[in-house]
Amino acid sequence: MTTSAFRSVAAWRDMACGTFFCGFALVGLISVVNSPALMNSLGRGLDPGPALLPLVTLGLLLTGGTLILMKGIWRWVKHTKNRAQTLDSPLPEVAEHPLPPISQHLHAAALLGTLALLPSIVQWLSFLPAALAITTPWLFWLGYRRTRRVVQAALLGCLISSLLCASLYVIFITLLDVPL
Repeated sequence: MTTSAFRSVAAWRDMACGTFFCGFALVGLISVVNSPALMNSLGRGLDPGPALLPLVTLGLLLTGGTLILMKGIWRWVKHTKNRAQTLDSPLPEVAEHPLPPISQHLHAAALLGTLALLPSIVQWLSFLPAALAITTPWLFWLGYRRTRRVVQAALLGCLISSLLCASLYVIFITLLDVPL
């Protein structure tokens, strides 16, 4: 597959994925908003009620889906502009670096395996250290696969995993007082 064909497929895949997530989030938001029992529980004193978590989650899902959809549209526009320019130039296309030979399915299986271990690790270490122990290596690996820069992947992996785990801790353990 040429670089041009890969970019075209990636753009359509991003647009399809973003559309799916946006559609899923919109159906969920419509369902939550049309439920009087859930919506009546919002705004009653200090306890936000059971509607808060679905609204926040579906809002984040809609935001992520919109960003993926915009990325796909941007890739598609960029691809169509580049395709018009490459038709005019006699230079051949340059292939991108290939991905590592590890299958995408093995990455997903390994992630599910580490997530299955998370409850045991939480009992042993507590939530915050266990979540950091799971997310930091994964974010490092995903960053390294994308950029092939060890230092950048390590710094961003540590930063993003720290922010993610700290925000989860503050929201669920401190504010909502979810028991572990």
